Amino acid sequence: MTRVVCPLCRTGFEASISRDNFAVNCVACGVAFNALNFLSKDDFATKSERRAGATATSGGGNGNRPATGTCASAPPGRASHSTRTGALPFTPAPNATPKAQPPATVPQEERKPIHELRQELKQIRAKLHARTAEQAGQAAASSAPAPGVAPAESNGAAPPLTPPSPQGGEGRVRGVAASAAKHPEQARKTTGRRPLLEGAFGPYDIESEIARGGVGAVFRARERETGRVVALKVLLEGPEAGEAERERFERECETAKALSLPGMVQVYAVGEHEGRPYMAMELINGRSLDKIIPEKSLAVHECLVLMKSVAETIGALHEAGYVHRDLKPGNILIDSFNSPKVADFGLVKSLDEVTRMTASGLVCGTPAYMAPEQARGDGKAVDPRSDVWALGAVLYEMLAAQPPFQAENALRLMLRITQSQPTPLRQLNLKVPQDVQHIVAKCLEKNAARRYPNGRALAADIGRFLNGEPLAVDVQPRMQQLVAKATQHRRPLLAAAVAISALLAVAVLARIVFAPREAAPLVERGYRILNDSTLAEAQRLDKAQKCFREAMSLDARRGRAYLGLGLCLGCQGIDRLAQRIVDSRKLSEAMAATNQAAELDPQLAAECHAQVARFNMWLKRYVEEARELEQAVEFASGNLKYREALALAYWNAGVQISSPDYYKRAVRELQIILRDDPYYPRAHEYIKQLQERFITSNVSLNARTGR
Repeated sequence: MTRVVCPLCRTGFEASISRDNFAVNCVACGVAFNALNFLSKDDFATKSERRAGATATSGGGNGNRPATGTCASAPPGRASHSTRTGALPFTPAPNATPKAQPPATVPQEERKPIHELRQELKQIRAKLHARTAEQAGQAAASSAPAPGVAPAESNGAAPPLTPPSPQGGEGRVRGVAASAAKHPEQARKTTGRRPLLEGAFGPYDIESEIARGGVGAVFRARERETGRVVALKVLLEGPEAGEAERERFERECETAKALSLPGMVQVYAVGEHEGRPYMAMELINGRSLDKIIPEKSLAVHECLVLMKSVAETIGALHEAGYVHRDLKPGNILIDSFNSPKVADFGLVKSLDEVTRMTASGLVCGTPAYMAPEQARGDGKAVDPRSDVWALGAVLYEMLAAQPPFQAENALRLMLRITQSQPTPLRQLNLKVPQDVQHIVAKCLEKNAARRYPNGRALAADIGRFLNGEPLAVDVQPRMQQLVAKATQHRRPLLAAAVAISALLAVAVLARIVFAPREAAPLVERGYRILNDSTLAEAQRLDKAQKCFREAMSLDARRGRAYLGLGLCLGCQGIDRLAQRIVDSRKLSEAMAATNQAAELDPQLAAECHAQVARFNMWLKRYVEEARELEQAVEFASGNLKYREALALAYWNAGVQISSPDYYKRAVRELQIILRDDPYYPRAHEYIKQLQERFITSNVSLNARTGR
């Protein structure tokens, strides 16, 4: 059992894999992925030696069955590989009578798992199909494959991937891919040129050429010791292969060897043969993202799932202390399991590196996916947020089928990157949700401080969207775009803003001066001032009285203004703490204003009687208070607050004049309240206290309730 890690959900688990059976389904998310890179070199060697020993052991099998092709004779009682793979089984001669063989037991060390037998079956069938196709190709020369199209692999998997050609004339072979003919002769037919290298190259046998650049090439090769197929990247001698290119290639090899992440193309070995540095890498069966995007076959959900995996891989790279600096669709390879792989480590830079590798005529990155700080040539400002910009540009292109910035040449393109804003995604693709547009806009912020800090943060936000959770985006991108445009046209917009502000000020002033004033807002303002506890009582009363009098001057029949004025005058005429009259004139004015309010607006009659009752309570005139509240209850019988106040007034009157009749009335009012609202606050407590008072007065409860 070998420890493997799912490239999508990063779940680690044990799985039984080999060089021939490397497809594994994740136990957590169920995604199938290629686990070949989790095998070590010793695992390959052990498999080869064991198979060689098994072949030698089975070489002296039953003589009645001759060997077919490369398959040795099988032990007695066991079918040979040729029989199991669909080839013609052995048929004895007509005159020969086969002898019955005793059943033989296959040794434990020679037994193979069923998945290995099925894989061998696939390989043999593929060889038969390849042989048939080769014979047909020799018969018809016109059936040769078109340039750039690779024949199928011998194991029946998807055709290998062709890496993108170098951009900007940099002369560097980008990525790791596999898309070439299986033999040099077929490669010459496909590409129309002779491979740069053929045959043995160090510990590898070169089978075909995949792609080439000005100073290097990628070949399909097979490791002799293990038989593993690899993509061999070799730095070739040429006019452009100077010391700088050699140093850059060696640095790429060292960095790629040091980084071993599941989402990256794995590097098996680096070395040098006959003065030519080389790097043996994982051979990816699939296509690069720049070949898939023009087809517009990716749905929004698929784009987000792929980008989440890529962002997690780049986030792990950032946590290791590196920056990729050249992320683009051509460096993202999609394998046969639809899992993305990040390639090309030529521009990977350590975060603690102080000096930068520079050379004349070389651009550190691809212009269309450069962050603004890269386009300005500010190497010290390049950090993980620069990769976040590139990831946002790639996601933009995946969703819109075009890069966020385009221009006639590289110089104008970099100027647009540093100065212009991209077209909103939803204007190009209405299927893109608003939250996804926010994620992309946050990645493409001009100010690096406003972007996601690293790839992990971007992957986390994409994961939140896929799970239906709120995003971590805290600023509306649309507002940011408006601010950016306003910054670009600062002077004319500033003049327009000053003119508009002046017009608004004039309009507001005219509204205040010439608009007709209404009494209702003044009345409401007066009551708000009365309830404002932040002001002193005298200040509250003066301001509220002013509002009420102004409302009365605008509308002489506004009853609520008279009611509020009466409350203010009553508070000024009575000392509520001493419970005595301090200004009889104001108290008389308060009573008159309250009565006037009841005459002007009959709907305020209950409130007017309740206000007069409040004045009497402040003066300890409980009998008069009860009389006024009785009239308030008559006008508003459903108001339980008035009934509670009436019950307390009866109670106080009974205490003041020692009359049991008022206790009865208080109990009756409280019982009416409980009949309407059984859970009215403190009603039961009041009744209990009244019952205790009746007991101390030797008055029967039945007599008090009228029974």
